[in-house]
Amino acid sequence: MVYSPSRTNSFVWRPTLRLQSNELDELLTGNTMLLDQELNSTTSDAYQDRTGFNYNQSLLWRHRFDKFGRTLSVNFSGGANTNNGGSSLLATNSFLQRGVLLTDSLDQLGDQNSLGYNVGTTVSFTETIGRRNQLSLESRTTYRSDNADRSTELYNEVTGQYDLLDTALSSLSTNGYLTQRI
Repeated sequence: MVYSPSRTNSFVWRPTLRLQSNELDELLTGNTMLLDQELNSTTSDAYQDRTGFNYNQSLLWRHRFDKFGRTLSVNFSGGANTNNGGSSLLATNSFLQRGVLLTDSLDQLGDQNSLGYNVGTTVSFTETIGRRNQLSLESRTTYRSDNADRSTELYNEVTGQYDLLDTALSSLSTNGYLTQRI
């Protein structure tokens, strides 16, 4: 949206919204043979679903001075995003070791949730210098914060629940970034 209350001032508002939904369902079966003997085999059934949104907006104020080529612009921006979902994996692997067929299985559920936001300001000034030159000064400051929580639980045969936390596949993180540019 553009709003011009006078010949020297204008405002521009730009909102954007993106929605996403992804789903993956994968079944894999494979084996390795040497002549007629099976050396190893694998089967895995994996499922994943993810949903999220990304919202951003900016509000730009532009001012044109009476002197030709002299302008001042201030842009405020901000937004938020999420990405959430779950996953499951059931895998069985068999392999021949010293003539004995060994079998290993993996049964797990996972959750991954992330939330982030950003804010920023950009100030720009232009000035005409001579007939063919222009000086431009700009200052930009932005801050971004991201929080992510990922957990993976293994199936517990004793309790019949997915209550064994897999610490190698689980994490909790918070990141913040402040950037300034002149």
